[in-house]
Amino acid sequence: MKTRQFFSFYRNINSMKIHEPFRSTRLFVRLSTVRTMSKSADQLRLGNYSNYYEIRDQENRPKCIGQSLPECFRKLNSYGNSSTLYLMDIGCNVGKLTHQIREVIQAAPQAQNKQVQAFGVDIDQSLINRATENHGSPHLQFSQVDIGAVAHGESEDRIQQYMTDKQIDRFDFVCCFSVLMFIHLIRGDDGLRTVLDYVCERTKILVLELHSWDSYVTQYENHRQNGGDYEHFHDLRWKGEDFIRKYVISKGFVVIRDSAEKIPPRNRAIEIFCKV
Repeated sequence: MKTRQFFSFYRNINSMKIHEPFRSTRLFVRLSTVRTMSKSADQLRLGNYSNYYEIRDQENRPKCIGQSLPECFRKLNSYGNSSTLYLMDIGCNVGKLTHQIREVIQAAPQAQNKQVQAFGVDIDQSLINRATENHGSPHLQFSQVDIGAVAHGESEDRIQQYMTDKQIDRFDFVCCFSVLMFIHLIRGDDGLRTVLDYVCERTKILVLELHSWDSYVTQYENHRQNGGDYEHFHDLRWKGEDFIRKYVISKGFVVIRDSAEKIPPRNRAIEIFCKV
């Protein structure tokens, strides 16, 4: 609600001859609506939906990774044998999917004598708090990170801090599920390339869930209808999954799994790449 509309509403309430408790209740409900609308607008812009796992079935994402693990481990063998595998999930939300993927990797026969350590990051501190409360463990840590700001040198790099603490130069697996579209819309083509550069420099296996251009258009229109805007939208030249795929390959990665088969229920492309 716009400020002018709110104060107009407040004056109207005070000019009405109604019982005081009723007026207070009306005003409280209206203020609650303002707060809810504001938070929803932020979530729509950034994609950090607080109820994401309540409305989206995640079963097919871990299953897709599990099916590709034999080839992933064959590729990882070229890096040598390590007793610990490191996984990072960018845009982890409340950590449910991060937890599931860690368990899938840990259960793989190739990881029988290894320990999987996972690190989930998200832009929203409230989601990180829930993730830590529900899924945090000695093998699964969470931290608030704005990957766009980190990649552009605009904020503290907690990812690099984690890597330094663990004495690793690359994660074995990095996952980005339905995150890149929001970064792309907010920061434009150049901003997305900067984030991809940052991520590609820090992983051996890269798992990307990509949005179609139609999804970009729908997201842009929905955000506009809610009073928001993506200022870079009309300047974007990367329109479609293929631009991201080709760029990752140009950074020295090969495709392990392509997007010929879209993942239901959202029918998005999940691509898996390995650094060579």
